[in-house]
Amino acid sequence: MHLRGGLLVIASAGFGALAMLASKAAHATDGTWLGATTDWNTAANWSGAAVPDNVAAFINNGASTSVTTSASTSINTMVFAPGAPAYSFTIGSSTAFTIAGAGIVNTSSNAPNFFVGPISTLSFTNNSTAGNAVITNNAGGFSAVTNFFNSSTAGNATIINTNLGFTSFNDTSTAGNATITSGSRGFVAFLGSATAGNANITNNALGSATFSNSSTAGNATITTNFGGFTTSPIPAPRATRPSSPTAAATRNFSSSAAAAMPRSSPRRVAYSTCRV
Repeated sequence: MHLRGGLLVIASAGFGALAMLASKAAHATDGTWLGATTDWNTAANWSGAAVPDNVAAFINNGASTSVTTSASTSINTMVFAPGAPAYSFTIGSSTAFTIAGAGIVNTSSNAPNFFVGPISTLSFTNNSTAGNAVITNNAGGFSAVTNFFNSSTAGNATIINTNLGFTSFNDTSTAGNATITSGSRGFVAFLGSATAGNANITNNALGSATFSNSSTAGNATITTNFGGFTTSPIPAPRATRPSSPTAAATRNFSSSAAAAMPRSSPRRVAYSTCRV
């Protein structure tokens, strides 16, 4: 009987511990940046001595305005209060920074800057927005990418893709009213059912914009300058019945000639400005 009671007590304690762990795991942490150093992932740089995973607030409190990540990080919302200075965020090499909630909410007069460097990733998921952030994807010859997933939006962001840095819009995400400039092997890609929305997209030399799957250009303005290009899938040819032997011969010749020419799956539009 005593053993049974002891087992019951142990079981109860075990369930209690599990409940406490579950509660702790479910609790979201908010924090205000204090920035004695520049490292986002140092607990002492935040109010409450805990790195936030829910809301990160940035105010005018004398904290360092240069922030770096030293580990992969996830946050729901970044809030910049009125009077907040211009903050800059550098995503550390081989790390990922994910914004998964409301996104970037800026009520200050300064746009936050994000630098996505070699082998690093900035992602917006769910319904998050990039707000009016300035985002630079500069891979330095490696890979630096900003991703938009689910129903996220680039908002009114300014995005620069260079040196193999790129931006990808996936699922049903949208470029919103963003200004996106690509050059020097940087590019922007629209995949899935994403849309370019009302964005202004400029492709300079060796920069490009690509549309794949069922993505659309929406009402975007796309400017393709010298050396840049815009690509979209070529519609499959529609089968038709020749109206005469001569027409059939002409079609066969055209098909053979086309088959002999170098092929490129995308259609390229160069040196032009178009309203799509």
